[in-house]
Amino acid sequence: MSDRALISGPTVPGLAAAAAPAAAAMFLGSLAVFAALRDDGYSHAHKAVSELGASGAQHAFAFNALGFVAPGLLVIAFTMGFAPLIRVGGSVVGPALLALSGASMVIAGVFPVDMAARDSWTSLAHLAGATASGIFWAASLFWMGRLLIRLPPVAGLARITPWFVLFPVANLAWQAMWQATGWPAPGWGQRLAFAGYFLWIALTGVMLLRGSSPANGEQVRHAGPPSPLRKGVIDP
Repeated sequence: MSDRALISGPTVPGLAAAAAPAAAAMFLGSLAVFAALRDDGYSHAHKAVSELGASGAQHAFAFNALGFVAPGLLVIAFTMGFAPLIRVGGSVVGPALLALSGASMVIAGVFPVDMAARDSWTSLAHLAGATASGIFWAASLFWMGRLLIRLPPVAGLARITPWFVLFPVANLAWQAMWQATGWPAPGWGQRLAFAGYFLWIALTGVMLLRGSSPANGEQVRHAGPPSPLRKGVIDP
């Protein structure tokens, strides 16, 4: 059977798909609201996102719960929705890496950074969680593209999914330039990476929701991963 052949079968359940845009809305809303509530001159341009949940910061517990823990749990819930695809031959690697990204985000929220003691174990645990979350997500993109190509509603997004890795790469370049020249403001580079993360999460979930048929109408691509030349998907 050709790689274009389709069989009727389950796709990502609607509730799991809805968790993806919910995670994005939760994080971005928390970032905007809790930054606005600060009265100590917090600046998106010059302050890290983690500083909103730093030990002793205003509303730190609420931000960590709503800005890190809740979105991380929603990302994990989203990945669980790929179980039906895995059962019909899809790779578990992409969803597993994405779930690890969500779990790492939860860790970042459970262990707040201490800006006065950045070498403390809680600060190191926070840094490890935040860093691992981005790394696991970036790695997952190369497998998620190959998995999503099986689903017609997101086949177009699947072809460009690996290219979202350019968002964290751009952040690394941004931070290196700031270290070398003092310009541009480092906070925007970090927010660019977060924007890429949650843009991809939200787009994937919304497109899966919009493409679901109310009847049975979910279809899964039957064949294995496509050739990168024919489908435009980058193999890991």
